[in-house]
Amino acid sequence: MVRNILLNELESIQFKNSKDTHGQKNLCTYGSRGIRGEAADGYPSVINLALPVIRQGKKEGRYWNLVKIQTLFTLMSQVEDGNILSRCRREGLKEVQKLSREFLLAGGAYSQGAMEELIKLDTYFIHKNYSSGGCADLLAASVFLSEIEDAWAGK
Repeated sequence: MVRNILLNELESIQFKNSKDTHGQKNLCTYGSRGIRGEAADGYPSVINLALPVIRQGKKEGRYWNLVKIQTLFTLMSQVEDGNILSRCRREGLKEVQKLSREFLLAGGAYSQGAMEELIKLDTYFIHKNYSSGGCADLLAASVFLSEIEDAWAGK
């Protein structure tokens, strides 16, 4: 519904080299389309990454908080999070993605010792000023859509 508006806005920001917000700075500096691009593309991170993890976790009867952690790290491993990008540049983003992939490959939130690993990652991320706020927003949207799916299915 608003795809063309968002695409025109992104083009306008690039053309003007506007840097009033972090999202605008990320677009002009790194070519990152941020949440505007995500919305214009139909939220592929929510549809293709997050919702499948949530559905699988629910199907397996996983503890809901662990499902959300697993989903967050799935997003963090692949999404170009504008919050991290604006705070810590491309290098910080790549490190967060790498550490998130490693966490998932080791079993993620469902593995033995996951909480201890999460505490270590949290401490390290705080030290490095890494905050995956964009991924957290996508997680919230994913949880919302998952709840709507469940309501429609009568669960």
